[in-house]
Amino acid sequence: MHVNWIANIKKPSCCLLVATFVAVFSSTVAAQSILGDPTYGSVTLVAGFSPDPQVRSISAGGSSQFSSCTGYFSESPDFNVNYESGVFDLGIFAKSDVDTTLAINTPNGEWICSDDSDQLAGNHPGALIESPQSGLYNIWVGVYSEDDAFEMASLAITELATADWDGAVLTENTLQQSGLNISAAPTYGVISLVAGFSIDPNVHEVIAGGSIGGVECAGYFSSQPNLNLNYTTGNFNLGIFARADEDTTIAINDASGAWICNDDSEYMTASNPAVLLESPASGLYNIWVGTFSEGVSPVTQLVITELATDSWNTVVLDGDSSQAQDLNTADDPNFGTVELQSGFSGDPHSTNILAGGSIESSHCSGYFSIAPDLNLNWQSGDQTLGFIAQSEGDTTMVINDPSGNWFCNDDSDFLNNSSAAILFDNPASGFYNIWIGTYGSETALSLEAQLLITEQATDSWNTLGLNTDEQETTDFVDSNDNVADGTTPIDRVDDSGPVNSRVQFGRKNN
Repeated sequence: MHVNWIANIKKPSCCLLVATFVAVFSSTVAAQSILGDPTYGSVTLVAGFSPDPQVRSISAGGSSQFSSCTGYFSESPDFNVNYESGVFDLGIFAKSDVDTTLAINTPNGEWICSDDSDQLAGNHPGALIESPQSGLYNIWVGVYSEDDAFEMASLAITELATADWDGAVLTENTLQQSGLNISAAPTYGVISLVAGFSIDPNVHEVIAGGSIGGVECAGYFSSQPNLNLNYTTGNFNLGIFARADEDTTIAINDASGAWICNDDSEYMTASNPAVLLESPASGLYNIWVGTFSEGVSPVTQLVITELATDSWNTVVLDGDSSQAQDLNTADDPNFGTVELQSGFSGDPHSTNILAGGSIESSHCSGYFSIAPDLNLNWQSGDQTLGFIAQSEGDTTMVINDPSGNWFCNDDSDFLNNSSAAILFDNPASGFYNIWIGTYGSETALSLEAQLLITEQATDSWNTLGLNTDEQETTDFVDSNDNVADGTTPIDRVDDSGPVNSRVQFGRKNN
């Protein structure tokens, strides 16, 4: 990151002396509190954001002097910017009827100070950050004279050239309500995805645009989101982009409540928007696809992906992931229900099943039956919980856990063949719906497999043979919980509340 110090400090700067000298001031001398809640909120911006500049009206200054920068400031930041960098420089400046100053703490902890920038007429501060880092920028707008404290100022965040700063119209547009309603039911429903999802890209056909002119983001949108995404984070970045024949834009309210905007992404050709979320948080993402021009409603492919950005323009977007008939947790399981508690004997527990079906699920690659193959009622303890699909063919696995989260796997690194496996490090008590699929449709409902449930360490999984005497094997459990093949019935245990669980798959497979 290089800071272009366009902000020449023309006035005597007594406050830039080292901390041992600032005690001579009569006003309060305080350290900036970068961890304090920003008085006027925060915004998340991705390189190429629109509208540009982003403007926030604030009351400048305060009673505190900082050892880092000239002026009088509030102790907490006035405004925070979470910025995802791209190919643009980042500008931060302020305008007011009084003489203002700037103090900025960058993502790497460096301080940027400005008073009376050469790029702005009058007594206005500004800083141009060349090759800016991604991360959090804490921003204070101070006043040069304490007598001017609490006068109004406009803080601008921009990627415009510095020559355009002075003529920019600073109308507040950041964090105002424009009619985009995050609480409204999304037009195209809610999807839940867990990091490592195998139907990638996950594609949804939507009608873009609407009658509401965006304030959070440039463009015209419907009031309600087009799609809501419940996302469980893992080790991947998360991409959200749109493709259409018209000029479209994207508005996202992320899991922290911050707004993310894009129009004409550097990752995409033509006029298609895209957002890359690095280290995304788990939670709810409200997603709108807008149009840059009013009065058009193009059919648009909205895409959720963990693929690398260099594939976004060329990846084939087949069908609509939301239109496929999908797995149903409420259906009776094909091979019954088992109940186990941590420390169970006969480990691994084995159930003979026929893998696969006619459904291509949105949750995982492969072919599945609509109903679960097996339900597990689990009482957790202090052990891990593993699920293995052993077969002579290529299997896949989908599990819906007691909290309603979806997990899938194909060709686990825990195994030396093409079988699927999932490990829960801290399994919750409750019901697990389990599907064993086939990677190819030609073997659906004809591939014999064993579903193994185990608390053994993963380094032993390859040695767990099929139908050994040590395994407790269940061919079918009827509705009265009587084991149909005559093996020892499984002790019933009570449910308990869910706990947080970390899940390991081996790797992401597509």
